Amino acid sequence: MKFYYFGGVMGNPEDPKDPSNLNKHNFSGVMFTHDIPEGDMFVKTAKDIEKGEDIKYLVAIRPYTISPQYLSMINRSMDRIDKGRLQINLISGYIKDHEDGVGGVVGDINDNASALDRSNYMIEFLRVLNEMDQDKDSPGYWRDPNHKNKLDVYVSTTNSYIFEAAKKYGHKIILPYHIYARRGWSDLVEGSSVSIPLELEGMEIMIAITPIIRKTEEELDLLTNHVVRPVWKKGEVPQPVLDAAYFTYEQFDDLVKTLESRGIRHMLINAVPSEEVNVIVPFIKRYVEENKK
Repeated sequence: MKFYYFGGVMGNPEDPKDPSNLNKHNFSGVMFTHDIPEGDMFVKTAKDIEKGEDIKYLVAIRPYTISPQYLSMINRSMDRIDKGRLQINLISGYIKDHEDGVGGVVGDINDNASALDRSNYMIEFLRVLNEMDQDKDSPGYWRDPNHKNKLDVYVSTTNSYIFEAAKKYGHKIILPYHIYARRGWSDLVEGSSVSIPLELEGMEIMIAITPIIRKTEEELDLLTNHVVRPVWKKGEVPQPVLDAAYFTYEQFDDLVKTLESRGIRHMLINAVPSEEVNVIVPFIKRYVEENKK
């Protein structure tokens, strides 16, 4: 199993969420979320990346804010800094209040578009991305016969429509744990929720999960209402995190082995509340080392 950390922080080697620190703690990748006031994560990645490390930089981007062509250009430039370290996470987007009013998108689809319209844009984006000849050598001074420029893409999937598009074009997906656990999509069809079974065979999947991990059941029993999602919009109320799950060490190991038996070899781990990072990061380091023996 390869573990990725959700919500990395660059520029502070002492922070447990720093890529270099996560690399030392046996994480294979770190995701950087799309949050407008945080700045451009591609620029930050180019500045932050350490060539002697292996950890992947998985940068989340809303497709309506960038073109497939420009993503390809960024990927080629990053490969010249350190080949194969950049990965792209395409997300349809959850818009927070502190991003409201930033704007800057030319076209009908932007941060204020409906979830359905943003999903449809994602599907069209994947089609165009698939039609690009990403492996073709670039002309002029870019030409390098030994270089291929195929984007390494994960598609965040929360409904069957985006899932089917990702499957059609052979993309990897990030699947929320709560959808995986119930083994089906819950799509809205004409205003009603319809359950559609998951069919994951032949796909490369990363499970997104918010684990609470303790040594004993007794410790877990003390953590009632421990995992509550932050409020990012006016009118919202605190709610339990949908992808939260509670594990003893043995139960977490059982989950990993079950996922691996089903061909799932990547987990994206979120820490909620934030101080859980101080449990999760050393736990993963120890877990990976023990399972190498």
